[in-house]
Amino acid sequence: MDSWVEASSARRRYAGMRRAEVLSLRGNQIDFALGPILVQRTKTGRDRIIPMNSTVRETLAAIRQQAEGDQVFPINDVKRSFAYACVKAKIADFRFHDLRHTAATRLADLGADAFQIAAILGHSSIQMTARYTHATSDGLRRAMQSLAVNDKQVGKISPTISPQFAADGQEANAQIPEQVRLAS
Repeated sequence: MDSWVEASSARRRYAGMRRAEVLSLRGNQIDFALGPILVQRTKTGRDRIIPMNSTVRETLAAIRQQAEGDQVFPINDVKRSFAYACVKAKIADFRFHDLRHTAATRLADLGADAFQIAAILGHSSIQMTARYTHATSDGLRRAMQSLAVNDKQVGKISPTISPQFAADGQEANAQIPEQVRLAS
């Protein structure tokens, strides 16, 4: 039982699937040759395709070898099984659904944009994706560092001039503070 919970948790964490999507996953929805998972009967009513990464592919391949039927995860009570696994792992205050938030946050930290995350998680709006994606201190630090790297590549930051003033140099310069004009 623990191995199924562990596998479904890894599956959900690395693919961001909803609990019902994980539990209803069948063997014919997984294409090991090409790599996608076809998620059907979703909350939004729209099927979607999730590309598999190596962790998901290895986990699902191992499960498919052990599976007796077409259902990938033969778990009836995932809440109880997951709670038991969390107690054994000494993890407090963590729900199965939190793995979906973890997937969204990790995707964002690794550079996926909101539209990619929304497509993977099956969100119908970017606003919902924003609720699932949480900024981490490492992610914020990397974002700020990317500004420094960009500044070094460009040389220096140029002030942005609005299009309405760009046609007339006098008016454009009037909108830029004196110290910025002197720096450029």
